[in-house]
Amino acid sequence: CTVGDDTMLMSRIEAAKFLGVSTRTLDRRASEGKIRYISSCKGGRIHYRDSDLERYIKENTHRGRR
Repeated sequence: CTVGDDTMLMSRIEAAKFLGVSTRTLDRRASEGKIRYISSCKGGRIHYRDSDLERYIKENTHRGRR
């Protein structure tokens, strides 16, 4: 599924795999407001923008000390 601006939308399962977490963890992060989602795709299902997932990774990836 895509949005008009060629943004890729992922299902819960696809987004969880992309992040390397379970769907339960993904749902928890979304309900905590840590990951944005939309529910306007077919059937009112929840989908995640690839750009939002990439932003989450960037903001939540910690580099080790040198």
